[in-house]
Amino acid sequence: MRKPKYLSPSAIETFFLKPDQSEYYLKYLADDRPPPFPQTDAMSVGSSFDAYVKAELVSDLGLTLDGFDLDTLFTTQVEEHNRDFALSAGATCMEAYKTSGAYRRLLHQLQHGSEVQFEFTAIGTVLDVPVRGKPDLQYRNEAGAIIIVDWKVNGFCSKSGASPKKGYVLCMDGWHGAPSRSHNSIHKDAHLMRIGGIDINIASFFEDVDERWARQLSTYGWLGGEEIGSNFILQIEQLACNPKGQIRCATHAGRSSKEFQHKVSKQYQTAWKAINEGHIFTDLTYEQNKAMCEKLDHFHKAYHIKDEKDAWFNTMRGK
Repeated sequence: MRKPKYLSPSAIETFFLKPDQSEYYLKYLADDRPPPFPQTDAMSVGSSFDAYVKAELVSDLGLTLDGFDLDTLFTTQVEEHNRDFALSAGATCMEAYKTSGAYRRLLHQLQHGSEVQFEFTAIGTVLDVPVRGKPDLQYRNEAGAIIIVDWKVNGFCSKSGASPKKGYVLCMDGWHGAPSRSHNSIHKDAHLMRIGGIDINIASFFEDVDERWARQLSTYGWLGGEEIGSNFILQIEQLACNPKGQIRCATHAGRSSKEFQHKVSKQYQTAWKAINEGHIFTDLTYEQNKAMCEKLDHFHKAYHIKDEKDAWFNTMRGK
């Protein structure tokens, strides 16, 4: 069994939110790990848009950062089999983001802030557990508050599309013409208060909107020096796409609760303890757990044959 050097928000999600720890073990711990699944179309759109927005922000802010030109970001983040589709899809998302005014709004915040950092590796400890993350964007605003920002693209490849998640502090249409009912409005259940120089929703916590968002950004806050349970600010820029090709841009800004932060921090501690003790499958006895680990260590080898075109894992991965 391998032992990771660090845990991450995605690792914790896999460990605790699946039916059992098999997926986590195969992905992170198995002696012979299966190859990663290929990037899906939907994933490639988010990665492509991510490249567009970061490259343009870095340019508009007059920053000189190695590797933050569009070509480098795009080819690094988008797998080759998706690039033709993703290049166009990402450009469509970027155009909508700018048309809505959300890009200009964020750029203004960054221009009047300081300590702007894009896609940097943050390493630290959470309850003495080594943790690593890669925040999309972090900056200090005019009021001196640290703001942690991430972008999400939802529904671009879906037949049913996606709506902005509840609780947004501002939603704007990313197209010209007849506006939607939510254009230039706050969510009906949101209550805004200006805290730390930014309007945030105080009617609900971030985990009430999306636990994954809250887990990811809370972890980034701790790695940036915020105390577990403190009231630091999280921000998601969500692009919600519908089947008509229309994109709404919703800004979510708020805080995760003290209870949620302590729960997640304990999850890091629990997972790290299980890894160090070699007792990953906590619902099994130690001996049953050991047998399961040994089985999974050889799981990929059992299906691996010389002709990769016929390999079971390639079939399962869509190759």
